[in-house]
Amino acid sequence: MSGAPALRPLEPARRLVHERLAGVPEDAAWRQPLFALFAAQAEADPGRIALHAGERSLSYGDIHARAMALAGRLQAAMPDGPCPVLVPARQGPAQLVAMLACLRIGAPYVPLDPTQSALRNRHIALLSAPVVVACLAPGRELAAMLAGEGAVVAIDGEGPIADLAAELPGPQAAAMVVFTSGSSGVPKGIVLSQAEIARACRAKALTYALGPDDVVAATSAPATIGMFLNVLAPLLWGARVVLIPEGSGVSPVVETFARHRVTHYAAYVGFLRLMLEHENAAEAFAAVRLLGLHGDKLSWVEVARLRRSLPAQTRLSHDYGLTECSWIAGWILPAACDDSEGTVALGHAQPELEAWLADPEESADGGLSGMLCVALTRGHVGYWRDTRQEAARLLDHPADPKRVLLATGDVVALSPDGLFSFLGRADDQIKVRGWRVEPGEIEAAALRAPAVGAAGVVARRDDAGIVQAVALHVAPVKDRVIDPEKLAGHLRRALPRSMWPAEIVVAGALPLTSSHKIDRVRLAEHDARHRDRSVAAVAAADGAWPDPLARRIAAVFARELEVPAVSEDGNFGALGGDSLKALSAALHVEKVFGVTIDPAVLLTTETLGVIIADIAAEIRETAPGG
Repeated sequence: MSGAPALRPLEPARRLVHERLAGVPEDAAWRQPLFALFAAQAEADPGRIALHAGERSLSYGDIHARAMALAGRLQAAMPDGPCPVLVPARQGPAQLVAMLACLRIGAPYVPLDPTQSALRNRHIALLSAPVVVACLAPGRELAAMLAGEGAVVAIDGEGPIADLAAELPGPQAAAMVVFTSGSSGVPKGIVLSQAEIARACRAKALTYALGPDDVVAATSAPATIGMFLNVLAPLLWGARVVLIPEGSGVSPVVETFARHRVTHYAAYVGFLRLMLEHENAAEAFAAVRLLGLHGDKLSWVEVARLRRSLPAQTRLSHDYGLTECSWIAGWILPAACDDSEGTVALGHAQPELEAWLADPEESADGGLSGMLCVALTRGHVGYWRDTRQEAARLLDHPADPKRVLLATGDVVALSPDGLFSFLGRADDQIKVRGWRVEPGEIEAAALRAPAVGAAGVVARRDDAGIVQAVALHVAPVKDRVIDPEKLAGHLRRALPRSMWPAEIVVAGALPLTSSHKIDRVRLAEHDARHRDRSVAAVAAADGAWPDPLARRIAAVFARELEVPAVSEDGNFGALGGDSLKALSAALHVEKVFGVTIDPAVLLTTETLGVIIADIAAEIRETAPGG
């Protein structure tokens, strides 16, 4: 954020609608360390089944014993004290055991997805060093790849076990470092303390009132905070968890629901719709009492469509959060709004959350809008070895030096009755010829058209960086066809003239991030290639990088080198490039352009002109239609 924003505190939030059931820990219990909460469940009933993973079932006692043994081996590998633990495992029992072991000794748990790019995982390992790699099957390959880096210790199922300290880590101990892709694809680490994870787990307990008789189906990307919120949180008050492998088809999930009598599940609306169309849907959803719906742009029309196929006892919730503050708002959706037009609100702020708006504007009906900021205890969230990110996102609290305000980057509206609605991202807001344009509003209007399944807006800028127009990229719902002319007419009726897109581009699918949101960086590159094919390229005024594709690749290298521009005869190393910057640049090229390069090439004597020409040639070879 540039400059000091004007901040306005919001009134204490309304409490979420929830049922308080027996078995939900009292407030005081949540001040204990997370591992102590799980251990209490294991000690109370060690034979109780905690986790189903395929044909395997593990009890609370099994998981606790395995976590203690792994904690001892991890601690033995850390003579200088707790350090990050890389856990390259798919969602499963091994990942849960490793997570609990890290909580026991106060070592940051760093999940890695072994199916992700080798460049990305290597970059995370180097940023985290010195590290311990927990060799859970795929970890052996990662440990071998990193052996030459000189800062990795690998542990396997065998080896010495240290005596664990009786005292558990304090609330400020780092529980997890989540590496997100960032806008360029270069990983950025978000550090969450044990206290912040406990806060989120407690909020989930109070909201959904899970008890020992509940069965939670959990699907989450393996390298996200989902293992804490969807798997660990239910186990802290005695529920059973059924792991749904990522990428599972509809039929296996429906069969799993029916076999285990699932009561709680959270998923994207599209997948739930497919489940409800399955021939065995009635049996699968017979015990489901709450479904959590994902997505910032969920429409009431979609909610009504789901409700018509669900049992009468099933309630729907809509939740909102970020990795840094994983549970911000949510609500149980009222049945009365089923036939309403428009987008579902994010919900009411969490009961104990202190919310602020940056640079607020007041609406005619008494509501407010602005960028949402939330107050967190200082030291309970941060950015891994990234002081610039911390300075931009963590603001001093105006009244409490022990707290900080997390600038979420999300622009929201707050209605007079306390409901938050998502308007867009602060960094996505654009102006076109003096008019403020909200990409999210255009996308939401497009998604209300019957055939549109995905929509993303791209700002088209001139050489000076000034936005001249916006383009709308859309993809159809399965088995539907989008007519651009009809869609344009729909948008003209729904939006003011200043928001009409200059062009509608229809594609088979839009690029998505790992969390199933529109990948705006890759979408902008898709738009640039579309324009390259349809408009004659104009050479830069100084004759450098006359090819528009080469200019965009050169801009990647300039960004990583932190210089205004690079020339064809420049050299990456001579311009200040090192191994980490080379790796970051390679990751950016891989994400945006879809080709993989060896970072070592950037540190040779080759000029950037030669390197960029080779990259551009490979991009053209691999791109659809050349």
